[in-house]
Amino acid sequence: MNGNLDLSQYDPSELKRAAKLALFNQDLIAFFPRELKIVTKKMGLQPFNPYGWQSDILADMQDQLTETGKIRQLIFAARQPGKTSLAAGVISRLFFLNSNVHAFVIAQDKTTVGNIFDIYNTFYENLSDDIKPMRQYFTKGTEMVLGNPNMRSREDDPGLKCRLIVGEAKNVHVGTGFTIHAWQLSEICRYSTMGSIKDSLIPAFSDGPNTVGIMESTAYWAAGSVYFRNMCEKAMRGEGEWRYHFVPWWVQPEYQIPMMPGEKFICDAEESALLKAHVRLTLENLKWRRMKIDELDGDIYTFRMSFPFSFEEAWVPLGHSAFSIERLLEMKPYLKPPERVCEIDYTTGEMYDIPDGCLSIWHEPEAGKEYDIGADPAAGVEDGDPAAAVVIERGTNRQMAEWRGIIPAADFGSILYFLGRYYNWAQVAPEIETYGLATSIRLQELNYPNIHLWIKARDTLSPKYSNQVGWATTRNTKLILVVLAQDLIWNRKVRIYSEVLWNELMSFIRDVTPSGLHTYNAAGDSHDDLTMSWLIALRISRDETAYRMEGELVSKQEKIGEKYGLDPAHYDAEGLRPAGMRSANEEMRAW
Repeated sequence: MNGNLDLSQYDPSELKRAAKLALFNQDLIAFFPRELKIVTKKMGLQPFNPYGWQSDILADMQDQLTETGKIRQLIFAARQPGKTSLAAGVISRLFFLNSNVHAFVIAQDKTTVGNIFDIYNTFYENLSDDIKPMRQYFTKGTEMVLGNPNMRSREDDPGLKCRLIVGEAKNVHVGTGFTIHAWQLSEICRYSTMGSIKDSLIPAFSDGPNTVGIMESTAYWAAGSVYFRNMCEKAMRGEGEWRYHFVPWWVQPEYQIPMMPGEKFICDAEESALLKAHVRLTLENLKWRRMKIDELDGDIYTFRMSFPFSFEEAWVPLGHSAFSIERLLEMKPYLKPPERVCEIDYTTGEMYDIPDGCLSIWHEPEAGKEYDIGADPAAGVEDGDPAAAVVIERGTNRQMAEWRGIIPAADFGSILYFLGRYYNWAQVAPEIETYGLATSIRLQELNYPNIHLWIKARDTLSPKYSNQVGWATTRNTKLILVVLAQDLIWNRKVRIYSEVLWNELMSFIRDVTPSGLHTYNAAGDSHDDLTMSWLIALRISRDETAYRMEGELVSKQEKIGEKYGLDPAHYDAEGLRPAGMRSANEEMRAW
């Protein structure tokens, strides 16, 4: 057989076209400068020549495509670094060169939808004539369909039959009609809702070969931020098929201001530390940074969100964190996986180890030590908030364990009963508003002996224990919780190990109502169930130390004895402490 292929019968232009298509479908990097044009800030329409970090990410995409046959990329970057254009270029290669491709791009608002569509349209209009596909029609700003525009010849030559839609996040109602082969979620953190995306778009996304999935965003607290953060954190841990990229702002050419002849730039302590920590950071970058912070009226937190030095630093809420970010970052090295993950059977109290259990334990209970449990009940529905509880060691504020899961409020009371029993009959304080009342009632029905008694008249010289059990959260009592935690965190008098709790603390913000009142809550779609549980545990633990005055101790002991029929002889003279355990004086020395 003759190994030489006779190509003389083929049109040379068609051979050239076929060769280009084959090259570009195999070589992602070659496609950009040879076929894509972008509008630059200074020089107008220019070939898309990826630079620096763009080239690095393209190389990783090429590597992933070769290894897995598809692209799954997460790009976290500062404002305006060209990440949206890069993602659009990658999807354009699939969309313009292949048949029957359905691509979907989502942006946060109508203006951005139009801007991104213009990028794709510019790419199409400036493709080489020999590979530019026929365009059947397009709806300006939202939709482009590739195919034969001539109805008479369409049956014989249909064209590529591809479809691109650019839509707004809050108006996504597609996915049920066709399979999606490429998607770009642009500035996903700014999406005001994720419901329709999760319900419609994600299930329609194909997992087949040559498919492309790209999520890119700057940090921002809105509904999409929780989903994007979780995806990035999983990728950083090496879980799943998505790859994560962080694009530092200082590698972007426009984020620097040249030094004037003879100018001396004197760094302050923070800037000197930044220069040592980041090799490619320059004095010109720091000069630009000073200018930008000055434009923001000195708001360093807003700057860090838009131009972060790390993934963690970016997630400082715009409403400003309730707690010191510097102190929280100091706590991060101590985060670690639990020593034990298990489940509690709420009907029997049996504890059994299971990888996806709701109970995480870092430290087992020790004889002679006391513990406090704060709890935040929930409705117990699958699409609702989880219930949560945090166990801390009294005197050290060391986190011992946490429970987090979906469970009806009454059954959560049974969980707290067995969890408290396990930790030496710890003091338990469920939040009693709304669903928490059912949790509190269950604890009382089970005769739990150490439910927190509500302290009334805190603003007087003689605060009194009331007949109310649990913790009632109002605006004022939440302030009491937050202020104590702020003090303990700032003075480094707490120790947590849970990454979930730490992330919640990072996204717990101080906000201001229209009437000027300060409020504290989770930013965006973040959760605060573990945060509230931890805050309650800290407060009730402090109360047990701060209010141990003789008359009050007797009062509290009598109230519990009357309610549960407990033998007062079971407790030592200090009250609420099984005989033989540490005295109040010993407890105070621990502080």
